[in-house]
Amino acid sequence: MWFAGIHGDNIVTGLLNPIFMANLATNAALISKGLDATQVMTAPYWSFYICIGGSGSTLMLAFLYQRSRSIHLRTIGKLSIVPALFNINEPLIFGSPVVMNPLLFFPLVLVPMVNATLAYAAMHLNLVQDMIAMAPWTTPAPIGAMISAAWDYRAFVLVILIMLIDGLLWYPFFKAYEKQLVEQEIQSSQVVDAEPASAQS
Repeated sequence: MWFAGIHGDNIVTGLLNPIFMANLATNAALISKGLDATQVMTAPYWSFYICIGGSGSTLMLAFLYQRSRSIHLRTIGKLSIVPALFNINEPLIFGSPVVMNPLLFFPLVLVPMVNATLAYAAMHLNLVQDMIAMAPWTTPAPIGAMISAAWDYRAFVLVILIMLIDGLLWYPFFKAYEKQLVEQEIQSSQVVDAEPASAQS
């Protein structure tokens, strides 16, 4: 949906929130009785494991933009990094743009799926506490995950590991897009440089 410019997260989570809330309440009730939590699909799981930095898990893409050779991407990186830390990525989605961008479509879909799988496996194997509380979705992901997992430090570590994997997944697509933009910027600068010369002649 985001590829088409539609706020997919608002649409999908609107449908899933009743399930998310019921699962979170179930986990909290189980933990209060001294039992293990059983429900994975919760709002914090979605916000802090699947969509790190916003839909598409683009936080690491914002970091990659910081050192881009493309002036455009470097500028977008500077503008989007702070909002992305708080899971707001509209500046990056529309500024890059990721919307209607075939080079970035595949990782936009792939990266959250990888995140969901890794986080699910970690919780299923009891490597990290299931979510039993709900931190605000704008909380930076490592902190939000730790709060929601009853201050389990392993949730913080898991988010950092997932972010590193996200960076590796985004990297080749970022480089391909960067190469395209750098070539366009070089061509544009050559045209600008040629205009004064032609005007003088």
